[in-house]
Amino acid sequence: MSAKPGIPGHEGRERPVWGCYCAHCLKSKKVYEYKRKKAIAEGTWQPRMPAQPVRDHVKKIRDETGIGVKRLGHLIGINLSWLMYGKPDAGFPPPEEIPTKTGQAVLAFWPAPDDILDGTPIDGTGTRRRLQALVVAGWSTKVLDKLLDVDPSHLARITRGDDCVYAGFVRAVTRLYKMLWDQQPPETTKGERISAVKARMNAARKGWAPALAWEDGSIDDPSAKPNWSAVRCSTKGCERGSSGPDRRCKPCEARLRERGSLKGHKPLRKGAGIVEDAQWVIRTDRLITEHDHIDIGLVADRLNVTTDALEKALERAHLSLHSLREPV
Repeated sequence: MSAKPGIPGHEGRERPVWGCYCAHCLKSKKVYEYKRKKAIAEGTWQPRMPAQPVRDHVKKIRDETGIGVKRLGHLIGINLSWLMYGKPDAGFPPPEEIPTKTGQAVLAFWPAPDDILDGTPIDGTGTRRRLQALVVAGWSTKVLDKLLDVDPSHLARITRGDDCVYAGFVRAVTRLYKMLWDQQPPETTKGERISAVKARMNAARKGWAPALAWEDGSIDDPSAKPNWSAVRCSTKGCERGSSGPDRRCKPCEARLRERGSLKGHKPLRKGAGIVEDAQWVIRTDRLITEHDHIDIGLVADRLNVTTDALEKALERAHLSLHSLREPV
């Protein structure tokens, strides 16, 4: 007897649909049985797992995000009511064991910021860092207050980490940060210039990290530290990466300790130094990293050297411009 044609929607399933004998389900059954027997022989077959750790994870999500069990189950794609409460009407308590695949799916899930209701208090690490990075760029809290339509004292407390943040505000700050992280504030009038200078001085005094110091995804991680090496040294003419919140590279820091001032200091770079600085610019400057083609003129301009000087330095080091992008 030949198998029935494959039913749409049954293809690619890990386990066959119960009672179905279409071509897709017969194939899935063979693959599933093979994997099951192999796992049993190896002693790794665990079709079920304890339910309590999964329930604890659901409770943690509910307590920290305010998302109810029903909505959480909808986000995961699993009915969680039976897991949390069992079936009281039928006299069944919450299960002690559940399918391993279901448990792993729940344990691997954590709601995205957009899934959390606006009024839910959540961790403000990423929000505080984003606001601080904008202030580093010159966006004063006074300007940010107007853009976010919040009380100035509230914003000041958040940048210090002293106030609670809510999901709706977190989303608003994230949207604003995406628009302004690589933009300079308007400085057409004297008042705007003074405001921007004061903001940058305030951020520098407090050691706040700029946007470039946060790698993708790390800005929201409470345990992450800013990558100061991705931030250009603040000494005029120096293109090396910083070594800390003071935003000076190690050679400039050593010069400052030795002489007590950087006045008149002009960072000297030989061929190897130019190559080293070019490598740093190529790997960290977002105007360059977002393109496949590397413009040698743009790199030379960022290094404040001529194109000929950069080409000679690369030739002596037996390197090409594109090879500097490759990880060591």
